Amino acid sequence: MGMTPQQFFESFVEPNRWDYHETPGDIRRAFNAAVSASHLADHYFTYYKKYDSEKVKLHENIGKFVEFLSIETEGAFRDIRSMSNAYKHLLTPTALQLSTNRSIPAVQLSDLNYKRTQKLRKLRRDLSRQRIENHD
Repeated sequence: MGMTPQQFFESFVEPNRWDYHETPGDIRRAFNAAVSASHLADHYFTYYKKYDSEKVKLHENIGKFVEFLSIETEGAFRDIRSMSNAYKHLLTPTALQLSTNRSIPAVQLSDLNYKRTQKLRKLRRDLSRQRIENHD
């Protein structure tokens, strides 16, 4: 059956989140946290599409599921997904000054909105609660 979304969350998302919280200014830890959180959505959707389609039946595809998560978190998940996707295009502020491509933004972790982070935490708790209720 492979790794469940809960196992993925416990093995990757939570440890990366805690690593980041230990050193909030560490961009490597921030990206690890964003990438694992972003991939959790992919893993959740794909896993439940195969093993319990009722959990994702309202979402036609991963794009619609990501859109749903972004709306539910007032854009926080969109920010996390953007950070994760930006990883392969990352330019630090110093590198941006040296770059001729001014269309690629420098990463500014301080731009993340605290309120959006709180909404994402609430969504995570709700999804966890739903998982527990569905297994009882």
